[in-house]
Amino acid sequence: MSLLVLPLILLFNTPSLAHAGFFDLTDVEDPFALFWNLPIHQKLTQCSIDGQNRHGVCLEKNKCLLSGGTPTSTRCNFFSTCCSYETNCVRTSDKKQGFFQSGNLNLHTRIPECTYTIKLRNRNVCQVRLDFEELTLSPAVMHDPMSETRFYSCINDVLNIKPNYHKIPQLCGNNTRQHLYVHLDQNVNPVQAVTISINLAKRSNSAAEQLPHPRWKIKFTQLECPVKKQHKFDLISKSPPGALQYFTEPTGSFWSFGYDLSPNQFSYPYDEHYTIAFKRSLGSCGVKFTANYLNIANVDTSQCADYLFIPEYVPQDATTDLVVEGKSSGKVCYSDILNTPITFYSATPGPFYVNFKAKSYIPLSMAADDKLGFYIDYEILPTSRCPFIDN
Repeated sequence: MSLLVLPLILLFNTPSLAHAGFFDLTDVEDPFALFWNLPIHQKLTQCSIDGQNRHGVCLEKNKCLLSGGTPTSTRCNFFSTCCSYETNCVRTSDKKQGFFQSGNLNLHTRIPECTYTIKLRNRNVCQVRLDFEELTLSPAVMHDPMSETRFYSCINDVLNIKPNYHKIPQLCGNNTRQHLYVHLDQNVNPVQAVTISINLAKRSNSAAEQLPHPRWKIKFTQLECPVKKQHKFDLISKSPPGALQYFTEPTGSFWSFGYDLSPNQFSYPYDEHYTIAFKRSLGSCGVKFTANYLNIANVDTSQCADYLFIPEYVPQDATTDLVVEGKSSGKVCYSDILNTPITFYSATPGPFYVNFKAKSYIPLSMAADDKLGFYIDYEILPTSRCPFIDN
């Protein structure tokens, strides 16, 4: 069959395409399987949308619209465009590892509520790790509901995770390259699935138009306990009980949820309390922290409102401008020297971890300025390099 005849055949098969456009393609392994099996004698050509990891099929614009698709700016040839059939706002997967992506979201005509369900493969699944390879939502907003208090919260866009046994906070703002663990106990509180829900503000007025366009690519991994031989990755990646984040490399960085220096204003959402853990190897003695950015609400120069708790806190020197609530408690909360990194240590003999706590609200008199958050490098130190060991 010549290619010149193909457009005519596609035209007469438009009703079939239109009918296929109303199927829910979200739960099948190949979203385009219905198109490959259409009663035509030549398969439609798959195409890449904007060079990204998104795909469609080559169709003329009017046929794309009639079949329930969305024409994109990517051209297949002079006559056709790459037609997208992404319906990624409601997905369910029982795979051990997979992705949920945002796709095409029309925020001008409706308020999307995207729901992603991870069906647990068996009762051995004890954790689900979520890696936000990309996650951009509108940032937390400062509110002043009463004259004496203020707080930041996720109002326009918000991501929630269930079940929530260890104070997983609501997420908004820029959380690209962040990760977190959903802890499960199938013996005490058995569940069938982990759910990620994303509620998005409608961008239909001048104020909402200023909000960033939401997008995400969320990788999920089901981790099993006890670990099977074929699942060695589970043993390496499994987080200590109760830790919301877990870093396994000897060096790296961690930062507050919603941290983003690019907008004029940002903050971690208030009412957070979670643990960040680090893998401890044999022969290590402590953790070196280098705060590149640290702006956490404080009461005054000796008392914290919100804080990072550093177990067995050891300052690098006595001239640091950190506010530390009690030299032995290690509640680090504020530094007014943002251009000079500040170094301190944790010399705990047990697990390596830090806690972050933000109150649900703070008095206006205690409130720090905009851009609340932290960005800290860490290094697991071998015993030979510990400057704080007593000889």
